[in-house]
Amino acid sequence: MAISEAERIRRAEELYYKRRYNQNYRTVQEKKKKHTFIRWLIGKVIYILLIIACVYGYNNKEYLFSEKFKEDVNNFIKTPIDLSDVLNKISTKGDKYVDNYGEKVENKSLNGKIDEEESVEKIYSANSNLISEKLKNISKKISEQSIAKVSNKNISNLNVEEYIKSKCDFIKPILGKVTSRYGNRTSKYKNVSKNHTGIDIAASIGTDIVSSIDGKVIEVSNEGNYGKHIKIASNIDEEISILYAHCSEILVEKGDTVKQSQVVAKVGNTGNTTGAHLHFEIRYKNEYINPDKILEF
Repeated sequence: MAISEAERIRRAEELYYKRRYNQNYRTVQEKKKKHTFIRWLIGKVIYILLIIACVYGYNNKEYLFSEKFKEDVNNFIKTPIDLSDVLNKISTKGDKYVDNYGEKVENKSLNGKIDEEESVEKIYSANSNLISEKLKNISKKISEQSIAKVSNKNISNLNVEEYIKSKCDFIKPILGKVTSRYGNRTSKYKNVSKNHTGIDIAASIGTDIVSSIDGKVIEVSNEGNYGKHIKIASNIDEEISILYAHCSEILVEKGDTVKQSQVVAKVGNTGNTTGAHLHFEIRYKNEYINPDKILEF
């Protein structure tokens, strides 16, 4: 914590008085204040007496220059005067003033400390609440992550295909002949992928395609090898999704909620194809799943 210049000077003076006079800094300062007050008070008294004397002299000019005044002055000088009582009274007044001033300073300092303690307590309380909230959030996240890990382990133990079938009751999107199965395949056409990510079901252009599950449309596009295609995520587990590709027409939009058996598209021949058909995919966490292990075609 940085120390102000005034505080440095105060500490230096305190060290000086302690070493030089073997006295406490505060005691020396109180004595200084007391002596300063006495000097100030004596000065004021002398100033007032001078004013009174001037006013009195102006109003009594004849008396001041008479023989009577000289006699009175001589008598006054000859008369002994005890100033100890006057000085004691002045000293007593000065002590009271210094004591009152010290009490005010101490009270002010004490109030400042109390306010500071209250502020610290408020800050501590606010920080405690904030820390408590953060700990709750962290605990919640850890709990969610633990549940997710346990869930993933359960899925792994069950087998992904079994998990998908336990969550969603699929129906066939169209009725037709399967012309290409999931996995590796051979073809005389160069534009046909050797690793097939779904199954192809032959049908005439314009045949209705129904949704295999209840869900939400998360993608509608006509770009790439899929041509016009649609992707639907399950409303039970959004990690489970289906994709229909090479459509001639899409009847829903992204964000729409669809019901199982609802017509969502028409069979087509768009994108990279060798004829009219539906390319059907099932995915879990965007990984390809063999549709033959979910449905019987």
